[in-house]
Amino acid sequence: MTPGVSTEATYWDYIGVEKLLSLVCPVSNFPSERPFIVCHQITELLLHLMLKEIEAIHDGERIEEVWLHGTRKLLALSRLLTKVFSIVIDCVKIEEFSEFRKLLKNASGFQSFSFRKLELKSTSVEQLCPHKKAEISEYFVSDLYWVTLLSADNSPMISSFLEKYRSDLDGVFQESRKWCLNSALIRCRILFHNHHDEIIRNLRQYDTEINLKWRDSHRVIAQRYIDANPTADKQSTGQTSWKKYLSPLHRVVFFPDCADANCIG
Repeated sequence: MTPGVSTEATYWDYIGVEKLLSLVCPVSNFPSERPFIVCHQITELLLHLMLKEIEAIHDGERIEEVWLHGTRKLLALSRLLTKVFSIVIDCVKIEEFSEFRKLLKNASGFQSFSFRKLELKSTSVEQLCPHKKAEISEYFVSDLYWVTLLSADNSPMISSFLEKYRSDLDGVFQESRKWCLNSALIRCRILFHNHHDEIIRNLRQYDTEINLKWRDSHRVIAQRYIDANPTADKQSTGQTSWKKYLSPLHRVVFFPDCADANCIG
């Protein structure tokens, strides 16, 4: 029984339709802002589901079927995540975006804790701290690639994010040192007798969706709405250098041992 739902549940009660719709709260009167908000809310829901799938793999990491179904769902959800940004391209007018984004001040998609958590749950901190010298075994949140890159901009966006989530981020960071999807894969793939190739393929494609296609969709949108607009402020919301952050030079790889086809078979 779901808390707050009567025994004779209706669709609107079960889904929480009124509450859900009340969460779409534009700060301007521009119609384009509403789909912009919904796009990011859908993103957060998909990230939530992906974290739940990683949790399920954690709980059953020695069972091949858990890996098979978990990686299938991770891949499906990551593909949806990439497609969600078509809402912005199809529904948000460039001139309206330029206006309502001014009201967002330091708010930015960079501040998604769910995404930062997904990274730490997917791969080792070593993969997320590429500028750290290999011989140094101690890692800190300040070493994470996005903290290093965004802190250089001196944007209030990164400081406000760390102020709100620092304790939670520290906790997830330490958990990642003990368990992440990549370390579990290295430890458990020897147990994959029937579905090894598909599991590895799913993880490779999940990696590509998140770290290549999803990032690229952000870059395309930034070019369309910021760079190509002659009247727009060339920095992203949050006053960060999006070109530097979204550059392929800073692409993360979740599963380096599965980065090419030779890891299959």
